Amino acid sequence: MPTERDLSRRARHRLAVLRHVEEVSGSVAATCRYYGISRPCYYTWLRRYEAEGLDGLKDRSSAPHHTPHANKADVVEKILWLRQQYHFGPAKIAMQQTGLVADLIGDEDPALALAEDLQALMHVSRLLARALAALREGLLAEA
Repeated sequence: MPTERDLSRRARHRLAVLRHVEEVSGSVAATCRYYGISRPCYYTWLRRYEAEGLDGLKDRSSAPHHTPHANKADVVEKILWLRQQYHFGPAKIAMQQTGLVADLIGDEDPALALAEDLQALMHVSRLLARALAALREGLLAEA
């Protein structure tokens, strides 16, 4: 996790790149080649600096503003509960979930059921991997 000092260091570096064009080279292309950045990146920094000052040059989050396809909290909670209580793996949890879905939908097509099973297995595997990574990150942060 970058500290505030690291963030301000990066912002000062970006400001130095902007000043290099004005004071030293006079050429955006030459400065971008020298610093190893793209011209669109330079112009993004310039636009942010003109609009917000030094704060505009700090790193911004790349996280999405919203995730419409995010997993529902109750589904994630149930998956983690099955994992912790019964030590089920992704395949058994996926069978459990697709069984519930098939009961609700009443679907009879075996090919569709197989595709749903495989999709659910991959989905559960990803959820468990994310939960494990978050757990490890939390434990490492506390240590």
